[in-house]
Amino acid sequence: MKKNKIYVPKKAVGNSSNVLQPNKGFITYLKAQVTTNPLSLKNYIRSSILFEQFLKDRNRLPKQITQEDINEFIIYLQEAKNLSSNSMIPMMGALRHYLRYYGFNPSSKGGNIQVSIPKSQATRTNQVLSQAEIQELFNATQNDPLANSIIKTLYYSGLRRTELMNLDLGDVDFKRKIILVRNGKGMNNQPETIPISDIALQSIQKYLEVRPKPKQEHEKALFLTSTRKRFSRSGVLYLIRKAQENTTIAKRIYPHMFRASIITHMHNAGASILHIKQLSRHRSTTALEIYIRSSDEEKKQIYDTYVPKINNQEVPKQPPEPKPEPKKPEPQDPMVGKPSEELEILRLKVEQLRLENENLKLRNGTVTTYHG
Repeated sequence: MKKNKIYVPKKAVGNSSNVLQPNKGFITYLKAQVTTNPLSLKNYIRSSILFEQFLKDRNRLPKQITQEDINEFIIYLQEAKNLSSNSMIPMMGALRHYLRYYGFNPSSKGGNIQVSIPKSQATRTNQVLSQAEIQELFNATQNDPLANSIIKTLYYSGLRRTELMNLDLGDVDFKRKIILVRNGKGMNNQPETIPISDIALQSIQKYLEVRPKPKQEHEKALFLTSTRKRFSRSGVLYLIRKAQENTTIAKRIYPHMFRASIITHMHNAGASILHIKQLSRHRSTTALEIYIRSSDEEKKQIYDTYVPKINNQEVPKQPPEPKPEPKKPEPQDPMVGKPSEELEILRLKVEQLRLENENLKLRNGTVTTYHG
């Protein structure tokens, strides 16, 4: 069987003219027909540039796209780029929008070109931090106001990494104990407010007391790096990994683990799926379910709490009943149980004695004879 050749894009050489630029027409289409969310737009544009580079290397125009082109691009993403099913989801979503822009009807079934969206796969259980591990991170950063406030905000708010990066000073309402989330995933530029714990708010207040003076164009940012700029994605990850060095946690920690952890901890504490969905801002409970999982320690605790304690019980031994006293045999007729020959002898003796007794009475005149 002939194996499909994996596409590997050509490296850009020479001047910057070899590097593809974003398709302005496609960007306009996205803003008008799909979304105005900056993060979503960025992902769609980046995916479209990758696909256009693929077409350019094959000397193909967008209008000439075939099912074979789509299939080979998917194989390239899976094998050469080593993308997981979850990472393929936004890529395939962006590809569908790109194809619609050029007049195709992409779908998993029934369209003139097929582009399937993979199903979300549940992440591994070791990608959730236990409550003990969360506490250890809090303790490890208690003398670092910046790291402590960021980690507590990620955990107690369930914010995604980009949502944390986008926080401005005015987005935290200390009186109402809420945070304003802007440009979040799937929000279509509609801000939302979410509650946050006093523990995180107190940590943010301590950080604000030592917050450095920001550089120009970064004045609004809530959290600032050591260079006094708004955090980048890699900057948030680096801060968390540095905090982990002062703990005994062996698993690799990344920002999204705090979101998965608070969802799991709320579920294990008894919160309903509906309430968790509202607090975490998920569109559907199906998407939420991949987060709900327990660490081994929490599974053991839940098991010990809710599983009935039913065990073998020893049946108490009953004292032995007293043995009844043997009954005394009732007096029996001496004739009972004797053999027939002995009975006959005895009968004759009794008869003989009777006759002798009557004769004795006759001799003594004790018997009166009646003469007619």
